[in-house]
Amino acid sequence: MKKERDFTVLLIAVACALGVVFTTLFLSTMPFNRAIVARRDFIVYWATGQQLVRHGNPYDPDALSRIERDAGLQGNASYYMRNTPWALPLAFPLGYFGPVASALPWSLAMLGLLIASVRILWKILGRAGSRLDWLGYCFPPALFCVILGQTSILLLFGLVLFLRLHKTRPFAAGAALWLCTLKPHLFLPFALVLLVWIFVSRSYRVLAGGVAAFAAGGIVTTCIDPAAWSQYAYYMRTSVITREFTPCLGDALRDWIHPAAEWIAFVPSLLGCIWALLYFWPRRHS
Repeated sequence: MKKERDFTVLLIAVACALGVVFTTLFLSTMPFNRAIVARRDFIVYWATGQQLVRHGNPYDPDALSRIERDAGLQGNASYYMRNTPWALPLAFPLGYFGPVASALPWSLAMLGLLIASVRILWKILGRAGSRLDWLGYCFPPALFCVILGQTSILLLFGLVLFLRLHKTRPFAAGAALWLCTLKPHLFLPFALVLLVWIFVSRSYRVLAGGVAAFAAGGIVTTCIDPAAWSQYAYYMRTSVITREFTPCLGDALRDWIHPAAEWIAFVPSLLGCIWALLYFWPRRHS
């Protein structure tokens, strides 16, 4: 048993070491390679920040395409920041810096939030004397988000804060869920159960915190770009994003059954919401 345990620890150490080394090497070379910066998802947030600082439309395809190509992105396509409008304040500060100067701090901030998220979760669920938390720090998909400069780490951090605070500081826990609304489609089953749980347990301070944070985010967004809401609405009406293929079950079903029937892509989410409610309701008091 001891040999098996030692071998398991060795495998964990090797896997974590590989993740740490690869991420460190990438982040170390990124400031010296403009092409690497331009090929990351981060370039979309940086270009959006440039438009906001210039009081331009953050959803203007021509303007975004010019900015992204000037930064080194190859091709003629323009890439949008597909998050909800209240995420624009996160990109706004990037407009005051160049792509290379802001890329590393952005990724380091995401790495810091990943570490903080794992540490908080480990305090809630961890086992004393174990080192399995290193699998969280070095989880390849999470490190890939850090390398690409994606905002998914922010969603993780918001959800972890909610889990940590919902019993002791419900208002702050509700406010933390604002981060999850940056990509609300990822939390549909969770959000539905959360609303039912709030009313069943009368945890209205969680709801109040969420509403307050949402209102604050909306106010800041309006101050930065008063036209952001109408610009985003126009973008959503004219976008072909729902016709793009994303490697998920919904899009695979749609393309297999009827590519023109976009509603098919939402069937797995609907089934997930139904399952979540059926799972939660018998356990609502515990």
